[in-house]
Amino acid sequence: DNLEDLEEYTGEVYAIRGVVRPGNSGGPLLTADGRVAGTVFAMSTVDAQTGYVLTDAATASYLDAASAYSELVTPGSCMVG
Repeated sequence: DNLEDLEEYTGEVYAIRGVVRPGNSGGPLLTADGRVAGTVFAMSTVDAQTGYVLTDAATASYLDAASAYSELVTPGSCMVG
């Protein structure tokens, strides 16, 4: 698979059917009633109609702590294959 960077990740990941483009990372996956279900983090490099989303439960502790972060983070490059 093309999720090698997550080899040690043990949380839940949704594989979604839909187009994920560079720049979508960090955006929400919304339920039909508008609730956040997860955070988009990757697109498939082998199927243009597949994307990957971290579940809301997997990111909740990071989001709760986000207001305490003050250092800028340099984004990584997108891999489009």
